[in-house]
This record gives sequence, structure tokens and C-alpha cells, in this order.
Amino acid sequence: MLDNNSIYNNEELSRQLLAGEQAALAQVFRLFYKRLLFFAFKITGHQMEAEDIVQEAFINFWNNVRNKQSVPDNMEGYLFRTVRNLCLNHAQRQRMMDEKNDVITREFYEGVRQRMEELAVMEHLFYEIKKQFVHLTSAQVQVMQHLYIDGLSISETAERMDTTAVNIRNHKARALERLRAVLEQELLLLTLIFIHSF
Repeated sequence: MLDNNSIYNNEELSRQLLAGEQAALAQVFRLFYKRLLFFAFKITGHQMEAEDIVQEAFINFWNNVRNKQSVPDNMEGYLFRTVRNLCLNHAQRQRMMDEKNDVITREFYEGVRQRMEELAVMEHLFYEIKKQFVHLTSAQVQVMQHLYIDGLSISETAERMDTTAVNIRNHKARALERLRAVLEQELLLLTLIFIHSF
């Protein structure tokens, strides 16, 4: 068995690795883990990511030994190169992820801003139309209030006003006709009609 405190015998260690001895892999781990971890941490700046990368490097090393039945002449150089490449790949993936997150964040805030602008426009439209309610009858005002401001359905409005859905539709139609006559900008009325399902 190799002495952990001595300079490792590359030939003997390689022989044991090729024989599939787990103890040999454990020896390689003890020999290089701390230095590889420090190396990966200096590149990534994150302890857990560095640990994952070093672990992946050892897994790749062991799989390479078993699959190719060969051990690198310079195990130390091989492991450090593997860790370096894994760190570079990680940094590239992280950059791509950050860029993707930046796009998603920009799209989210753009959507919020656009929605806020839409709501502001809708609030203004409702305000302008509501000012014209003075031209409606009391029943028509109630119907418009329940449908467009309270957000009730025709059936809910009929129940609230203790009448039939047919009467509500009639009041609504007459109210819209009267508003159409007094509103200077017909676009406002068309918008109101469009956003409310009949």
C-alpha cells in the first residue's frame, strides 16, 4: 500500500488504477484534492461550485482510466487541465445563463411597464366615459355601473337589480346608444364595447 506521506510512485499507482482498485483512486484523491479545490475556487470564486467541478474531474479521470485502460503519464497535469477546462465550461454556461436571465428580466419589466401603461389608458377611458353618465337614466347608470365598473355579468346585474337579463341587455343597449351620441371620440366607446364580453 502507498504511504500517503511519501511522494507517490506513479508506476505503482498506475498499475493499481488499471487493476480497478478503489484504494488507488482514493490515493489520487488524497494527493490532489485540496490543491485542485483551491485552484477551482480561485477561478470560480464559489466553494460549492469548485467542489462540484473537482468531483466531476475525478469522475472523468476514473471513467477515462476504466474505459480506455490507460493512465495519464502526468496525473497531476491531467487533473489540473481537466479542472481548468471544467471551470471554463462552467463560466461559459454561467455567462449564457446570466444573459438569458437578463433577457427574461428585461422582458418581464417591459411587460409590466406596458401593462401599467395599458391600465392607465383604460382608467382614463373609463373616467371619460363615466363623465357622460349624466346623459343616462337612473336605471341605465346602474346597469353601466354594475357591468363596467363593478365588473358584474349580465345575470349578476339582473339579480342585483331584481330584474331580468333581457331588461339589463335593453338598458345596456340604450345606454350605449346615448353615449355614442354624446361622446366626441367614438374610439372610447368602441374600446369599452370591445373589452366587455356581451
